[in-house]
Amino acid sequence: MSVNLKMDKRIEKTKQKIKSKYIELMLQKEPNTIQVKELCKQANINRSTFYERYGYIDKLIDEIIEEEVTKISLNNYDIESNYQNSKINKTMIKTYVESFYNNKILVRFCLVDNKDFYVSKIIHKQIEYSIKKLNNVSYYQALFQVVGVLSVLIEFLNNKKSHSIEDIVDIIYDHILILLKDKID
Repeated sequence: MSVNLKMDKRIEKTKQKIKSKYIELMLQKEPNTIQVKELCKQANINRSTFYERYGYIDKLIDEIIEEEVTKISLNNYDIESNYQNSKINKTMIKTYVESFYNNKILVRFCLVDNKDFYVSKIIHKQIEYSIKKLNNVSYYQALFQVVGVLSVLIEFLNNKKSHSIEDIVDIIYDHILILLKDKID
């Protein structure tokens, strides 16, 4: 085994440890109060190691959000052909809504005091993912759709008792039908 391969595995293991400890901390307290010093102590690493791996805490947050957004995406469906053929259905949307709802990390980011900072990062990662998956979707179409869907989801998370997941799926489905209307007509 080459020295570079061993080094890469060690670096990746350290990064996973840092992410894991950050997630543990952010599930216990406000994410914006987590200091690099505290994180390094919890992960049992030197601050220089953290800065070598991430440079700054926002880069760590971006990486965590990107991983979580990828987890909740509709990987089990052929999104591109379904979107182009206007076959997005409620089952697909329900899968997405339930995946988001059950993702403790994204939900936490969406419900903290300073959520706009984190939601903005989630929006941008979701837009990047949507544009990659949907070839004929512009940045602005993706922005409109992602912001709309996330706004509904965040409001739902804040007021769970007033609507069911099925209600939220119906709202998002109706929203998508309006966007797809131009493709159908």
